[in-house]
Amino acid sequence: MILAYVFWHWRGSIVNRSTYEEHLIAFHQSLFDDPPKDFLGSSIFRSSKLPWGKVRGEVYQDWYLIKGFEALGWLNEGAVSGSHKIPHDLIATKNKGGTGGLYRLLKGSPDFAESQKIFWFSKPRGEGYGEFTQQLDDLMVHGNQNLWKRQMALGPAPEFCLLSSPKVALPSKLNPVEIPIVKIWERFRF
Repeated sequence: MILAYVFWHWRGSIVNRSTYEEHLIAFHQSLFDDPPKDFLGSSIFRSSKLPWGKVRGEVYQDWYLIKGFEALGWLNEGAVSGSHKIPHDLIATKNKGGTGGLYRLLKGSPDFAESQKIFWFSKPRGEGYGEFTQQLDDLMVHGNQNLWKRQMALGPAPEFCLLSSPKVALPSKLNPVEIPIVKIWERFRF
């Protein structure tokens, strides 16, 4: 089972983009170089908004891929200690806020190579999960896509997310929030 801990954060107004991203990349690189147990790697995306809320300005999405629930604890402890403490603390002092969510890969591969936009949406009320995910299968035909389902309600993020190339359009009945993303860093061990 592949899980993604997704952390949304935004920089403080006195911190410029290049400094923030430099410190953020240094933290992710430290995790890749000295990974916690069952850590598969991470991606950093920048976008213009959150799928909810009223944060103004650029938002970053860090996607930390791990091999199951136990690995979440190892990531949580490892990310703020040892060789990761200094890089973590440098970026943590520069952000203005953040929130997280835990997602499980439902369909596709955990490869974000072609991801240029992300859709956030929820299952329509009254529709069963089996029927709903079967309908989503029909959408998984354009290039490298991956569909994720929230595992725990740790914040206000929607229940499903689809990372995709620009070719995909979701049905309007899902009321999807479509957000263009820019990948600024990625390293995985698959």
